[in-house]
Order: sequence, then structure tokens, then C-alpha cells
Amino acid sequence: MRRRVIRAVSFFGSKQTGLLLILSMGVSSLLGTLISQAPDTVRNSPQGYAVWLETMRPRFGDATDLLSQLGLFTVFFSPWFRAIALLLCVSIIAATVQRLPVLWAHAVRGHVAPDRLFAQASPSSPPSSSSATTVMSTTATVAETVAVVTSTLRARRLRVVPAHDRSPDRENADRPAAQIVYADQFRFLPLGTVLSHASFVLIILGVVVTNTGGFRENQFPVVVGSSAAIGHGTDLVVSARSFTDTYDSMGRPTDYASELVLLDGGHPIAEQTVRVNAPLRAAGVSIHQSYFGVAVTMRVQDAAGATLTEPTVPLQWSLTDDHSAMGILAVPGRPSMVYLAETVSGRVDPTLAPGFLRVVVVGAEGAQPVGAATIAQGQSATIDGLTYTFVRERQFTGLMVVRDPGAPIVWVGAGLMVIGLITTLFFRPRRVWVEIRPATDPAHGTTVVLASAASRDPSARRWADGLAGELSTRLAAAAPVALAPLPTKAGHHA
Repeated sequence: MRRRVIRAVSFFGSKQTGLLLILSMGVSSLLGTLISQAPDTVRNSPQGYAVWLETMRPRFGDATDLLSQLGLFTVFFSPWFRAIALLLCVSIIAATVQRLPVLWAHAVRGHVAPDRLFAQASPSSPPSSSSATTVMSTTATVAETVAVVTSTLRARRLRVVPAHDRSPDRENADRPAAQIVYADQFRFLPLGTVLSHASFVLIILGVVVTNTGGFRENQFPVVVGSSAAIGHGTDLVVSARSFTDTYDSMGRPTDYASELVLLDGGHPIAEQTVRVNAPLRAAGVSIHQSYFGVAVTMRVQDAAGATLTEPTVPLQWSLTDDHSAMGILAVPGRPSMVYLAETVSGRVDPTLAPGFLRVVVVGAEGAQPVGAATIAQGQSATIDGLTYTFVRERQFTGLMVVRDPGAPIVWVGAGLMVIGLITTLFFRPRRVWVEIRPATDPAHGTTVVLASAASRDPSARRWADGLAGELSTRLAAAAPVALAPLPTKAGHHA
């Protein structure tokens, strides 16, 4: 079992797996951006989705049904997109688990002196572009030099590990025993990458949680004076008591607001006058003012004169010419759809006079119209055996209803991402080792070797050079000092 876990962590934590999942996520997101996505208002309605799908056929032709079956019209809600997102989370976690012990070891046990850095004090050592080494000598004793080095490092606000003996290795058995002083700054900052990885996981999980347990109705019309159920497995109902709108001298709306009541199981739980920037928040949902328009009350009767339905239909969609507003009426027990269109206020449609309503009945097969009529308020028209009566006009308020359970998770992830970026981009961990040993020639006093893992960062090299200069100055104040330069070669600073 343990071997299987190790293999799984190794597989998901590999760069190849991570790169493949990132590319898959990128391609999926690109497809979801380039291909028109079904709006929330029709995504969960088979009948509404079928009508919306017909509007895609002129663009995608025979490929429309295939794209729908593959879920490319609902990419971000498709099972395969969620699977990619979850696998990417697993990959990030596995990579973090693999890297965390190394980062922790560097942070906790980084004071161990690396021989490769001190080896660069020898003229025969190979050049390095990842470190900076400086050698100097002083007439001060080893104990005095240790004290000066320690105080200099602490003055620069570095954490200093007390000096300890460093025995000579076999290759340098003739060298005197040395004292090693280690200092570091911001040693835990590399762990900021863990925060960044955790932030990606939380953000992805937050999006998945919202897509799974949340919803977003960008077009949620409620006729003023009536109510509409939010649905999505809830007992929430929005009631619109009133709607007010004001306009400037040019006829442009300056403010519009709805007086709403939110009911849960028939009991009012919140009420508020909702504006664009003043949503009603209760029961885990946010209700925003979004738009408004005209609705029409239609009476549908059969041949015997019995009323089949008498709904008020919001004309909330615009036709391609932007001159007319359209709504859809579904007749119970009939597979056909009824499209209602009216000229938008302030626009001129040569085919539809203001105050008149166009009624178009579309059959279920092939979306072909089976009949159409234009009627005024109070008039009726018989189409395909049913009588349609334009009863009256009313006003509706257009709302946006959102339940976003993953939002807190996303916000926490965003905060961790900011912290991780700040720690990794704006601060640099500093590590320095100072070897202090009696000179081979007693007449030269004490030799000091300053080694820093300066990497290829120019600022790190400047920092190491500045520390060497300051240490040289302080040693000079304590005792005469001579700076012994190394032979000039790449990666060495003297």
C-alpha cells in the first residue's frame, strides 16, 4: 500500500503530469471562451436549452449536436472539466508534498557548512556562478575575529548560529581547525511557494464548489406585483412589490430600484429596496438589480373556449436588430413554442407598430413557424387551433440571483496567493558562512573566508560584496587587516 501511495505521489507530482494537466486546463478554458456557452437560464431547463441550441445551428451547422454532446456549450459545468480541475489539484498537492521536505531542510538545517563554498577559496577550485567567496586575513586572534564577525552579522539583522569547530578534512589535514559562523535572513521565505501552491488548490476547489453547489441566474425576471421561485433545489421565492425608475433630460435611466421580499417556504425572511450596487443578501443568496422592461399578459384558450394558461411573459431578450424585445411562452401540453415580440420603446420597427404584439408559433420539429399574427392590446388571434389574447402590458424587474458557496474559499486562496507572491518576489533569503582559522603561517594571524550562496541574482552578489566590505572595515578597526584577493575567475568575488 505504501509503495502504491509513493508511486501515485511520484506520478502526480512529476513535471510531465503537471504540465499535461495545466495544458488540458488551458485548452478547456480556451474552448469555453471561444465557443458560446449556454446561459444559466437555459442550462438547467431541457426545453429552454433545446430552444437555445437552435440559435447555435446557423453558426455551427451539423456540428451543433456533437458539440452539445461533448459538453462544449457548458464547458465549465461539464464532468470532464471538473475532473481536470480536481486532478490538477492532486498534482499540485503531490508536487508540494515532494518539495516540502527539501524546503524545510534548507530552512532548518541550512547552517551546515557546505565544503564546496569554502573550496572556492582555493585558487585551484573550478569557477562558480552560484556563489561568492571572499578571503581576508587579520592580525586579530581567532576569538576576537569571531566576536567581530558575529556582531557584524547581527548588526545586519541576520540570525546568527553560534560559532562551532570545523575539523579539517582528509584532503586538507595540514590546515588548522577552523571556527564556523553561520547566519541567515528570511530563511522560511522559500516556504512561500507552498502558500502559492495552496492558493491555486483553494481557488480551483472554490470554483468547483461553486459550480457544483452554487448557481448564477444572470437573467431572473420578476413581474412587478407577483412572485417568482428561485428554484435550484431551494424553497426561496422573490416577490417584487414595486419598481421605480428615473431618467435624465436625454431619456437615459439614472436610477432604478425594486422593493423586494425574499420568502423561504412561504415565510418572509428579508426585504429591501434593491439597486445595482445595493443587493439583498440572505439565506446564502445575493439578489442584484440588473435590468428592467415590459411584460405582457397572454390568455391562451382551446377551441372550446377553456383557458389553458394565462401567464405574464417578460419580454427580456432583444432580437438581432435591437428594435424588438422578445419573450417565450410555453403552452402546457403542447410541444410548440410561442414567441412574443414588441417594439422597444424609443425604437422604430417598420414591420411592427408601437403598441402591437407579434405572436409567432413555432413547431417542435425543425423549429419551423406554423403560424403568426400581429395583435393589439385586447385583441385575439387563432393560430394552430389555439386562441391567443393580448390581455395587457405590465412591468418587470430584471434581477441577478447568485449563490456562490465557493467564494470564501476563493478569497482565502487569493489572499494566500498574494502572501506567497510577496514572500517570493519581494524578499530574498540570505545565507552566509564565515570560516575563521589560524593562518598557515603564524605571522599572518587569522584567515577569514566569507562564503555566500549568492546564486545568479545580481542583488544577492551586491549584498555579499557589501557584507564583505563592512566586515573588512570592522576587522580593520579591531586590528590591522589585509584583504587577500582571489585569482580573477568567474563566480569569485574578492
